[in-house]
Amino acid sequence: MDIDASKQALINVYKHQIACLEKTIEELLPLAMGYYSEHYWAAGWLVGLEEELPLMEPAIDTAARLIGKIPTTYEPKGEQDWTPYPSTYIKTVEGQQ
Repeated sequence: MDIDASKQALINVYKHQIACLEKTIEELLPLAMGYYSEHYWAAGWLVGLEEELPLMEPAIDTAARLIGKIPTTYEPKGEQDWTPYPSTYIKTVEGQQ
């Protein structure tokens, strides 16, 4: 295996790991937000939770920034149940900036 093929194989592994991590964050974020809603307000999902909670809990803010969106309901069924969230991470295509 030449060096370029070895580098590409490693890149592919990293891309797969990143995709898995993003999916895991997407699955866990609504659960974590529901937990904090119960913890702070002894209530399930409150209206506006996606705006208030990231200001109170840095981990929620970080998770939402990593995937670039935040859920608007406890059990999101599709993209309509998510709202864009500002990301501090910029995804670039190889060779472009």
